[in-house]
Amino acid sequence: MPTCTIDNQGRIMIPSNWRRQQGLRAGTELLVLEEDGRLILQTREQAVREAQEIVRKSIKPGRSLVDELLRERRAEVAREMKNAGRRSRPH
Repeated sequence: MPTCTIDNQGRIMIPSNWRRQQGLRAGTELLVLEEDGRLILQTREQAVREAQEIVRKSIKPGRSLVDELLRERRAEVAREMKNAGRRSRPH
């Protein structure tokens, strides 16, 4: 198992074989998560994929969140237009 050492400025050198496997380059931003006293390093892409998987597991098959969002947004626009029509009428 490869090891890392923290230098006097708090920096950690990630082993080169792991950086290559993960496609990490100089300047790659990593998210640092603390979980049960452990540090977890993730790229944004990895974190997004993990979040998507969590959401995917909680959605019933055949349910479309996109369709639901579109319905809600269209209803909101219809309400806004109806209210705008009320405000523009002279009393």
